Amino acid sequence: MGHVQYPDTLRKFVAEMATLERQIEEALDQWMPEVQGHVEAAEVIKQFQTIVKGQREAMEACLVGTHDSGSGSAITNAPTAAPSGVPIDMAPVLYMGGPHAGSNALHAMTRAFNRAVFGYAMLHTVAHRFNDFTGEKSAAGLAEHHQLCYIEASQAVYRLIPDVVIQEMGKNGECVCTCPACSLGICLCWHAHVASYIPVSPADEAGILVRSPKSGSAAFGGGLQQGDVILAVDGQLVQTYQELQAEIRKHGPGDDIRLQTLREPEGPQEITVAFPS
Repeated sequence: MGHVQYPDTLRKFVAEMATLERQIEEALDQWMPEVQGHVEAAEVIKQFQTIVKGQREAMEACLVGTHDSGSGSAITNAPTAAPSGVPIDMAPVLYMGGPHAGSNALHAMTRAFNRAVFGYAMLHTVAHRFNDFTGEKSAAGLAEHHQLCYIEASQAVYRLIPDVVIQEMGKNGECVCTCPACSLGICLCWHAHVASYIPVSPADEAGILVRSPKSGSAAFGGGLQQGDVILAVDGQLVQTYQELQAEIRKHGPGDDIRLQTLREPEGPQEITVAFPS
């Protein structure tokens, strides 16, 4: 099977996505300082940097290398350098500084990642149109994989929003909710936010991940710590924040509530908290 010239239309779409990957890679370097005050957000961006760098390199290789799709399409007669795609205007998503720098950076990431998801959806369609869809290194194969990565990255950003916003509010952001869990100092705002649109975090698959307990609360006084995972209440397994609320509702003022938890690296713990009078 002979190689054929990579169609100009498909090459244009690949070049544009390679350019966008480079722009996002550079933008991540600018967003990193904005979230340094939030350890989890900084770690997530660090992971994004590695992923985007690899995707940018893959798209550039798709332009300047050669491959046989196995379906009659191939990249051949490649130029010595990858043609440049039309730069995307990143100015609207580069929010810098200010009291809400962290949440602005998350907003910027979401917009940039959504642009990439849309762009890869277009590339995937064009690649199939030009019969370049067989194999992981085909244009369609790369588009499908990179699109999925950006969808997952957007979900990761979404999960960060409550913690970053609460941190930015400082003392003014202390939870004043009167739900059963919050009355103990176990804020479930994060879980309600995450569970409303997308699956809960991996830790929640085996229980309820504890965010920072409210200072001076029963949970705080009982020794519950950020990062603990609540597995059961009085021996009754809980896997969703709704189940945790239901178990706490069974108690009244002055009752002792036994929380079976998991804490790394110590292992299983049992913490007793008193329901506030």
